[in-house]
Parts: sequence; C-alpha cells; structure tokens
Amino acid sequence: MDGALEMFQQALTIQKKVLGKEHTDTAKAYSFIGRVMYELGKLDHALNIHGEALAIRQNILGEKHSDTAESYRSLGAVMEGKGDLNGALEMYEKDLVINEELYGKDHPETATSYNNLGMVMDLKGDSDGALQWYKQALGIREKIMGKEHTDTASSYYNIGLVLQTMGNLDGALQMHEECAAVYKKVLGEEHPYAAASYNKIGSVKHAMGDLDGAQDFLQKAINIQEKALGKEHPATAESYNNFGSVMRDVGNTDGALQMFQQSLSIR
Repeated sequence: MDGALEMFQQALTIQKKVLGKEHTDTAKAYSFIGRVMYELGKLDHALNIHGEALAIRQNILGEKHSDTAESYRSLGAVMEGKGDLNGALEMYEKDLVINEELYGKDHPETATSYNNLGMVMDLKGDSDGALQWYKQALGIREKIMGKEHTDTASSYYNIGLVLQTMGNLDGALQMHEECAAVYKKVLGEEHPYAAASYNKIGSVKHAMGDLDGAQDFLQKAINIQEKALGKEHPATAESYNNFGSVMRDVGNTDGALQMFQQSLSIR
C-alpha cells in the first residue's frame, strides 16, 4: 500500500507540472492518493486530499458531474471513518442529488448512494431511517442486478442487521439466509463473505434461543474464517466472541472462556 501511495504521489507531481493543478487528471491523481490514505488509516490526510480533488472538479466540471459526486462520496466515507456522521450525511446527500439527476432513481450508482445514507443513519442510531434507505437500495438492486448479485446480497445483509437491532429476529434471519445463499452461489462456500453471513445467522439464532443452530453456523463461520483470513483477523475474533457467548449459555464455561480469550487476544 505504501508503494502504491508513492507511485500515485509521483504521478501527481508530474501531472501538476505538465498539466497544471486545475486539470481533471490532476484531480484524479488526488483522488487516488486520497483512497490510499483512507486505506492506510490516515484520515486527516485523506480528507484534505479529497477536498483538493473536489475543488478542482467543481471548478472544471461543475457540480452536476459524476466525478464531483465521486469526490462527495469519498469525503463522506472519510468523515464516516472519523466519526463525523453529520458531515458524512451531508456529503452522501450531495452525492445522491447528483446521481439522481444524472442517472435517475433506478440505477446502481443511485442505489449505492441510498446504501451509504442507510449506513450513516444506522451509525446514528436511527434504525427506521436506515431501514428506509436500505430498502430503497435493495429495490433497485433486485430490479437492475437481480437477486443473485453480491450488491443485492450486501443489501440483504444490511437490512438483516437493522432488523435484528429492531428486534425483528424472524425478518433478520430471513435476510441473512438470503444473503448467505447468494454469497454461497456466486462466491463459493469458502468465501469470507459467506462466513460473515453464517456468523450473523448464528447470532440471530442465538438471540432466538436456538443454541444448537447458533453453534452450527458459528462453527461454519469460524472454519471458513480461520482458513481464508487466519486466526488473527478481526472477523474471526468476532466469530470467536459470538461462539463463546453461545457456549456460555449452553453451560460450557471452559469452552466459552477459551473462545473469549482467543477473541480478546486479537482485539
């Protein structure tokens, strides 16, 4: 990742020298650097860099352009990462306005905007608002991409999380089962996304009091995650923790303690 950052920075230096700062290719270079900064966790730097890209795009391309929308979306993601949920909401709303005008409401880009707004609402604790945005995203994705698409599965997953928070366990279970079925068919049984769905199914079954079912799905999740991600991955740690909670409730104190210790050692 550091190598990619250095390469993009060199490209930016050349483009600023040859093309000038106020050029769309220069803005693109800023955007690439911002993404790498985001992935590296350098959120303040990412915010500044994406702000530079946005300013250039607004000046050259105008407000109603897909590249400008991309900058708003990138800024929203960084603000979300920094915990500035109101700022993220504002950026995602601007992204949505542009996408609806450019593409209409039934378009994958617009669905992504709806989904991002749902995530922020969820983080703000507004489950009703999150569910509304997630359902709009799902409606578009099912219509345009079909039910057996990973983006559609992502919507099932997000809706499942919100429904569980709201106490609708039957609805949550249905969403996570649909999600798992898509990931299993499209990505394969041993994919980490399938494991994430199994983890959530296990969590819902635990909440429903189906401890045997919860153990089965959480064990499936752990088996995949240990193989695909390793034992030191945060997703594996979450499954260890959830499995520990189930083992505690079935009376297996020693097993629960082992799972909790494994989870804690990663986190």
